[in-house]
Amino acid sequence: MDTVFFTIPEEIADDLSEQILSLAASRQPAAVPGFETPVDPSLLSGLSFLESRTESLSEKGLPVAVRLYEKASITSASRKMLLAGENLSGLLPALAEILRSAGTGVGHGSYAEFPPKNDSEEWSLVGMAFEGWVLLFDPEADEVRKSQTGENTMLVSLPAPSGCPLETLSPMVLTSEAMAILIRHLLLLLTSDSCSTSSPNEP
Repeated sequence: MDTVFFTIPEEIADDLSEQILSLAASRQPAAVPGFETPVDPSLLSGLSFLESRTESLSEKGLPVAVRLYEKASITSASRKMLLAGENLSGLLPALAEILRSAGTGVGHGSYAEFPPKNDSEEWSLVGMAFEGWVLLFDPEADEVRKSQTGENTMLVSLPAPSGCPLETLSPMVLTSEAMAILIRHLLLLLTSDSCSTSSPNEP
């Protein structure tokens, strides 16, 4: 699992958080199979095998269930943020551009390099991103809200009251466990009144 650390100005933290999650949720363009160099027909069967291997590797290389956390900074003028997920390296160029426009930098590390917890502050979950979907978690919300943020991305704001399963999510939790916790939270929402404001005709 990868982690990306950065600090962003407080006044633009909410907007940047949504931009970063939308970046992680953006649909990746499919690679067009093919070879630049003409080859003898007798070699095509072997190249077809290599092509299938390349496609499978590219599928495994996409970001998966990216989570965004925040922690109170020493100064109120900024927020410490952290991305956690699988295969985040592909997001770094575009993420660096977003952060550069905000006047901040980015640090990238692996799960094994995650810094030890040496203070009493906890990372709190801001949202999660999947291909085509951004989920934001609002401790003060009492209903589910959704909106279209881009041509292929849907943003959903979900209630995350005190004591909900999402509070057990930390950046050190592996993606598979994070998914199980998210599913549990969604199932609890389905049995509450928070979904009652959605139109029955909406997906």
